[in-house]
Amino acid sequence: MSCTRRSSRLLSVLMLVPLFMPLSTEATFIATDVIVPATARLPGAFGSEWYTTLWVTNLFNGTADVTLELYRGDLPGGAPLRVHERFGPGETKKYENVVGTLFLLPEGHGAIRVSSAFDLLVTSRTYNLPASGQEGDTTGSNLEAFPVEYAIGIGEKTELQGVCFTPGDETFRYNFGIVEVDGEPVSLRIVLYNSDHTVLSATPLEIHAFEALQLAASSLFPPGKTSSNALLVIEVLGGEGRIVAYGMRVANTSQDPTSFEMSIDLAKLTKPGPEGPAGPTGPIGPTGATGPIGPTHRAYGSHWLYRSHRAYRSHRAYGLHGSDRPHGRHRRYWPNGAC
Repeated sequence: MSCTRRSSRLLSVLMLVPLFMPLSTEATFIATDVIVPATARLPGAFGSEWYTTLWVTNLFNGTADVTLELYRGDLPGGAPLRVHERFGPGETKKYENVVGTLFLLPEGHGAIRVSSAFDLLVTSRTYNLPASGQEGDTTGSNLEAFPVEYAIGIGEKTELQGVCFTPGDETFRYNFGIVEVDGEPVSLRIVLYNSDHTVLSATPLEIHAFEALQLAASSLFPPGKTSSNALLVIEVLGGEGRIVAYGMRVANTSQDPTSFEMSIDLAKLTKPGPEGPAGPTGPIGPTGATGPIGPTHRAYGSHWLYRSHRAYRSHRAYGLHGSDRPHGRHRRYWPNGAC
């Protein structure tokens, strides 16, 4: 396992340019805790220079304190760099070369986590700045943020499409990234399937806390195995951490990227949120109608007498129990208090 990990890391360093080509997505999430899984400020092949611009919008109608953290890809297991920013109501901030200007690093790569007590809209663009230095000449693509709550943990898996490795036909290259978001190590298995769903390889991988790892998919292919349309399945086997993943297929000549979002179980998107506070008590309803008057009873005297565990009940009535005396008295006796 360690050999696989080291060779994968070495390959990722040697293929630095492909690993940090820009990504693109088709949806934007609004959430209070999100992560941009890839960001960079790195030189690349053929004189390319890669930068990332980050946009953050406070969607709350009041002031919001926002925390931005950089999970450094070059320091696996290291503590994230943290910056605190205050946003006014509805304010949008744009961070050009976010790695350099916000986190004060001359070079670096990894993932950026953005969180607040209020809803945020976060988007990034990673681009190549050519020798002209003109922004209008840049080529790149955007990458929206992913809600941390949808990260997967032990017993869960996710899929990435579009994986390719075809030596002799270097039209495309494919890279994938994994980011741990809970500050706990996690054990993974990376299973590579061919287009007919036959297994090409199964590779164990250990991820450190807060690690932002990006690898070339070519490192997963056994000798002599190729594919132009493989499927990558990432399974979480152990550990307390959770991960976010993404894939990217890049045309080598045009540097045109196609990003592949990790699959998400629909149950994660539709799960109920936490129970909210109890609402205010509603108004008191109208008083109901008065019921009918009950029948009048002829008996006017009735009481119980208790003596030595014996109960007596006496009635005074008019003509009750067959008596025709106007004030006839009738006494009934129940032994031992039974009634």
